[in-house]
Amino acid sequence: MSSARFEVLVIADNCTDQTASIARAKGVQVLERNDATQRGKPFGIAWALQHTDLERFDAVSIVDADCVVAEDFAQRLAAVPNLRDVIAQPFIDVSNAGDSHVTTLASLYGFANNGVAFATKVRAGLNVPVGVGFAMGTGLLRRNGWTAFSICEDWELYAQLTARGERIVSAPKARISAQEARNLQQGETQRTRWQAGKQWVLRTYGAAILSSSTISWRQKLNAIAELTGFGPVVSGVLALAVALGGAATGGAAGYAIAAVSLTPILRQVIYACLALRFVPDRSAVGRALMHLPMYAASRVVIAMRSVLSPPGSAWIRAERHADD
Repeated sequence: MSSARFEVLVIADNCTDQTASIARAKGVQVLERNDATQRGKPFGIAWALQHTDLERFDAVSIVDADCVVAEDFAQRLAAVPNLRDVIAQPFIDVSNAGDSHVTTLASLYGFANNGVAFATKVRAGLNVPVGVGFAMGTGLLRRNGWTAFSICEDWELYAQLTARGERIVSAPKARISAQEARNLQQGETQRTRWQAGKQWVLRTYGAAILSSSTISWRQKLNAIAELTGFGPVVSGVLALAVALGGAATGGAAGYAIAAVSLTPILRQVIYACLALRFVPDRSAVGRALMHLPMYAASRVVIAMRSVLSPPGSAWIRAERHADD
């Protein structure tokens, strides 16, 4: 793809640093927005889309400022079939996978999710979740507009569009990288906010998903499962607790409950094993898995806090670090 077929646009939203001037010095088009009342990424995106001639493009990819895209990112997205009428979710990689056992486990989860689980969903005709770097087709945008303004706008967008019968597909060959928190404490605030925001989306849009006349029951159940989930580690802990309770109860019913409860754990184990073929350093994964009990305990605590927390109204940036 030639550069004439895509453009880079920087949204300097309520910036107090040199973002706009640095971007312009690189020859990049910049839109500057200053609004003290409607602050945050979702409002900035909505404003920028209103100031963009969408007729000129097949899709708009929204990339966070602290992410890095692969050189062929735009070309890979452009190859997605029917791009104008879908959302295409790229593969989200962890740029600092080797920093700690936390980042290594996050990287393994990324490969299991983006490389295995999403492919399974696409083959089954199910939507995949929306995350960093997603590309919205301009046809889809014209039909729906930008209507997600919560602190968890990606999950809100997923719920809204799924209920309307829009397609969200995986684009695994389009790669985008983001930093993961090096330790559990570093990312706790952000993860608590994400989980609380996700629960708000479920409460707000769950009924619309279940009552939708445009999607199948498989799609409905898949979306509710995505919005209900606490992530593979916490879900695994909860499933294990239920399984142990069923086994302790005994009898045919108890053992049946135990067997059914172990199913999601088995699925995650299979996904992780299949994902190992993508992992560059398998020995690091082995060392990281030794920390899994402590990692799981911390994730359970965060999940419990998120249940008791409001979704939040302010974005809090997780700590980032420069490359060594």
